[in-house]
Amino acid sequence: EWPLRPGLNRINRIAQFVVNEGPMFEAMIMNKELNNAKFQFLFDNKCPEHCYYRWRLYSLLQGETFSTWRSEEFRMFKNGSMWKPPPRHSKADMKIIKKAVETGEVQRRGQLSNSQRDKLEDMLRSMTVERETVGSCMFWCLQHADAAQEVVECIGESLSILQTPPTVKAARLFLLNDLLYNSCAEVQNASSYRTKLETKLADIVINLKATLDEIKTHTAREKYKSQVLGCLRAWREWNVYSPDYLAQLDIIFAGGKSKEVDVDEVDGVPLDVDGVPLAKDVDGEPLADPEEEDEDMFDMTPKKNVSKAPPIKSKWEDAGPSLGSKWEESSTAPSLGSKWESNEPVKKNLESSSKSSDEKRKKKREIEVKVAEYIDKLESGKCTRIKQITTNEQAEIYRYLLCKGKDAKKTIKHIATGRESLTDLQSEMKSKPLSSPIISGKLAGLGGLVSYGSSPTSSPSPELKRRREHSDKKKRSASPKHERKKKSRH
Repeated sequence: EWPLRPGLNRINRIAQFVVNEGPMFEAMIMNKELNNAKFQFLFDNKCPEHCYYRWRLYSLLQGETFSTWRSEEFRMFKNGSMWKPPPRHSKADMKIIKKAVETGEVQRRGQLSNSQRDKLEDMLRSMTVERETVGSCMFWCLQHADAAQEVVECIGESLSILQTPPTVKAARLFLLNDLLYNSCAEVQNASSYRTKLETKLADIVINLKATLDEIKTHTAREKYKSQVLGCLRAWREWNVYSPDYLAQLDIIFAGGKSKEVDVDEVDGVPLDVDGVPLAKDVDGEPLADPEEEDEDMFDMTPKKNVSKAPPIKSKWEDAGPSLGSKWEESSTAPSLGSKWESNEPVKKNLESSSKSSDEKRKKKREIEVKVAEYIDKLESGKCTRIKQITTNEQAEIYRYLLCKGKDAKKTIKHIATGRESLTDLQSEMKSKPLSSPIISGKLAGLGGLVSYGSSPTSSPSPELKRRREHSDKKKRSASPKHERKKKSRH
């Protein structure tokens, strides 16, 4: 039993290379194509392809060729099995094969056979917008990518029939879309679909536009239009063709008759200046022909019929003799100087005020940096936390204490342990708010912070009052005994 015809060319090429390069080439191919189904005959010793491969190696090593070999039975090894070479085609067989190729019964290289063409047409007729039907047809087209020209022509003809339902045409358009997307796949001749479709897409889009005009219902029309525009948009995102070519396809589908772009229009909108349409002439005179301008460029003869307007005199020309300038006359006078030059105390006051303002800004920046670092430490649990308030409120207290020049960390630690009262500090922050606009702006910019003193007229909600009273009771109950005695004495 000998293998079918389609795999013989590959086996013959490998056998020729092994004869020329030696057994190391065969070992390299077996190592590289271990998981390739096309080279499984190298590993399966019982398949017909492996028997043909072994016979072809022996035949070439004996000096035989691919067209002539002995037909008698032989033994490869002493006391081995008998080998019967495959039969050679006679002249009558060659005539039959030639006639089958001419009638289309046998596939030619780069073309589909009659059966393959019929199968493609059947798939196109029964195609729907479902993923399975489109995917199976796309896979079949990639398998026959060597006949990409004929496949593209067949699909283009199916899209040119006006009587075809819009849903079927949309499914066929999705097939073209998948072929363009997979044209960069690692399949032999798959890239030829991109080049073949480029010459057909303009006619295909024209036919799609004609189908859109035939649809009467609004819902079906909008659905079909969105499907076509989605494919055009996908081609722009994939960069399968140049932007100019894809823009022409958009114009054709939008109903554009001419593929040329008007000079006076950009994207179909007339040129204008500040909302006024651009006129055909400038300053009341029509624009000259560029060829006439080139002719008159080197013509230096004076024009006869050109009327020149008389020059307009300036009112300053007849103004009489120049009287000069008072500033020129007084240029030799001694300079009296400026009152600001001799006022040194004012200069010193300005310099001192600018220095003080710079120092304040520097101090405020340092405070904000410290507050930011304190918030990070507070969130990571490295600093003492007051349980009754939130993180943002504690950060605001820290900022307030720094601005007042107090030891902020020590004060917060005393509040957390109950040595100092949180309510007293909050009332102090309400009665003596920070007057600096920069600090108050920083406080207002932090989300979730309560700006004490920013709205003195606003009163806390009853729920907030209840929580504060409850927290004060807890602090009193948790305070040390000696502090209780001091409070009672007072």
